[in-house]
Amino acid sequence: GAADVTVTNSTFGSGVTNLSIVNAGANTAGPVSVTLNSATAVSAVSTGTAFTTVDVVDTSTTAASTGSTLTNVTVTKATGAVTLTGNAISTVNLNAATGGTTITAATGTRALTINTAGTTDSTTVTDSKATSVTLNETSAAVMTTLTAAVATAVNVNTTGTATNAGSESIVAAKMTALTLD
Repeated sequence: GAADVTVTNSTFGSGVTNLSIVNAGANTAGPVSVTLNSATAVSAVSTGTAFTTVDVVDTSTTAASTGSTLTNVTVTKATGAVTLTGNAISTVNLNAATGGTTITAATGTRALTINTAGTTDSTTVTDSKATSVTLNETSAAVMTTLTAAVATAVNVNTTGTATNAGSESIVAAKMTALTLD
C-alpha cells in the first residue's frame, strides 16, 4: 500500500530543527505533508518509488514575521506537485521533482537558490516573491521553466553535464539582469 507521511508540530513538539523523511522501499510512496514551526531544514527523499506530492509549511511566529524559520528544502523524486510555504525559504534542492514546484511566501525580501541534481529534469519552479533567483544545474538534470514574478536578477549556472542546459524558459517580468554561466 501507499506510505503516507504527515508531520505536524504536535508530532514531535516544537523543537525539531532538521527533519528528513526517507523512502527507501519499493512500495508506493504516498503524499508527504509537513507543517512545523521550528524546522530550518526539511528533506523528503525517495531512493525507491517517488512520492506522489510533497507539501511543506513553515508556521513559525518569530518576531513580526510568520513563517520565517524554514530556509532549506530538499525533494528527491516527487511525481506530483511540490508546494513549499514559508517567508525565509532561500534554498531549494530538487532531484526528479517532475510535478512542478511552487514556493509561496508573504514577503519578498529574500534571495532564492535552486539546485537541480540527478538525471531526471525537475520541470517547473514558481515563486512570486523572491527578489533574486540563482539556478544551479550541476548534473545531467535541468529545470525546464522558472517563473519568478518579482525577481530583478536571475543567474543560471550550468556547471554539470546537463544535456538540455540553456534550454530553460525563464519568466521574470521585472528582471533587469540575467547572468548565464
